[in-house]
Amino acid sequence: EIPCRPHPLPEIHEERVNLLLVTLAIFDSTYLFGSILESFRKSFNLATDTHIILFPHMLYPVTQISIAGSIFMTVAIALERYIAAMHESNALPKRLAKYVSCVLFLSLLFSFTRFFEAEVRYNLTSPAHLTSCPPCSNQYGLRPLLNWSRLIVLGIIPFSLLVFFNVRIYKAIQARRKRHHKPDSNTMIMARPATATSAAAKQNSRPKATRQHVNETRSKKEDNLAVIFMAFILVFLICHLPRLLLNIHELLTIADTMECKKRGIYRFSLLSMVSISVSHFLLVVNSSTNIIIYCALSSKS
Repeated sequence: EIPCRPHPLPEIHEERVNLLLVTLAIFDSTYLFGSILESFRKSFNLATDTHIILFPHMLYPVTQISIAGSIFMTVAIALERYIAAMHESNALPKRLAKYVSCVLFLSLLFSFTRFFEAEVRYNLTSPAHLTSCPPCSNQYGLRPLLNWSRLIVLGIIPFSLLVFFNVRIYKAIQARRKRHHKPDSNTMIMARPATATSAAAKQNSRPKATRQHVNETRSKKEDNLAVIFMAFILVFLICHLPRLLLNIHELLTIADTMECKKRGIYRFSLLSMVSISVSHFLLVVNSSTNIIIYCALSSKS
């Protein structure tokens, strides 16, 4: 007789995922706040002098750091779900601190140049409330390198990892469900115990049956949570796809655009401007969706 003992799922795992979601919600809320302020500044000219002064050196960089943190934290959550699906008994208490510290470090590392990308120049021939925030001149030489690094680190690598994690999580869920639906041969063998020891066998089997039921319940809960996060990651991929395509388009056309700008030619097409607006809108939708998912999961926990 070989008893079947499924891996127990630790209770701390769900709490750790919730803490990761809290961190993601902070990044998304910061990005949404910055996007709202920017829409007021651009669309309604409601920016104050304080807002204009803070924009190039604080509001704009912090908003970009927040979107980078949201991307990296989404990958971290997908990695945690992947570990839970593939290695159910693997739970490291210190993993949460590693996730958050790595996300913060990478977000600052690949976004700190945003603090030097823009400056405020007042146009004395225009009304006082109009300002321009052109890129700093020393950024033109580094722009191709920055664009390539951001495309790879904030685009290609996260997309590839999220697709990989989603596929592996889906396969793990399907395999686990097939295992749960298979008949238990050990149960059939134990169905004919000796009459003299039947009472003792029933008493000994109750704790095992209870543990197995608890583990199966936890496995189903983990599977349901994994499905929710698969949809969560799918929304991320859809909303960030235009951003990735625009980054690729910018890399292919940046040289011609800079040359046209030197000659005073406006080279951006209507399609490019519309695509940029759609991309920004989808990023806001993604951040809002993340917060809604976090609130929904928190209400169920």
